[in-house]
Amino acid sequence: MEIIKRNFSIVIALLVAIIAGVLIYFAISSQMSTTPVVVAKNTIIVGKEIKTEDLSVVLYPSSVVPASSFSSVGQIVGSTVINGPIIAGNMVRNENISDASSIRAALETYATEPGWTAIELPPGGAYGMSGLRRGDKVDIYAEVGDPEQGAIISAICQNAIILDKPVAEESDQFIVAVPLEKATVVAELIIRGKPMTLALNNGDSPVVISRENVKRDVQ
Repeated sequence: MEIIKRNFSIVIALLVAIIAGVLIYFAISSQMSTTPVVVAKNTIIVGKEIKTEDLSVVLYPSSVVPASSFSSVGQIVGSTVINGPIIAGNMVRNENISDASSIRAALETYATEPGWTAIELPPGGAYGMSGLRRGDKVDIYAEVGDPEQGAIISAICQNAIILDKPVAEESDQFIVAVPLEKATVVAELIIRGKPMTLALNNGDSPVVISRENVKRDVQ
């Protein structure tokens, strides 16, 4: 008690300073304008169509809010991420998204050269390659030629780009981007019912396998 009595004036001065600081803080806070900004609640990867549960709205000081941000979840839901990923907690900005469908957005994102097209491969042919990711480059293999004259298994398209992959209970088909000149070849084999599979390209030359070699190796 003696210490407090001797330093009573100092204690009072400290209390007054603290109270003044609190009042100044609340005065400034009440005058500072804020803006609602849409941020990613979860990390959203490239090619994903944005859903309501992926987003939340946070108040930011208006002075730090960029013009390319969004203030309402409804402005974004249904769009596709084309530039990302958008990390959880980060603002969603106009340059991150596209109003195009997820496949078109993926095509425009990964197949940047002109003259590429998206095509859906037959179901089940490469389901074991579900570890592939959007943007991976693969070779498409199929049986070509006349079976009676010794058909071969060959890469019908190199460096195709994965745009979408099988998702459990939703799809068992890959969608890939191929150069326009290869699209007709791939489509023709699909229409003819030829099975296809994918191989992850490591930069080597494509393999050409004859039907006779396949039979011999199996035996």
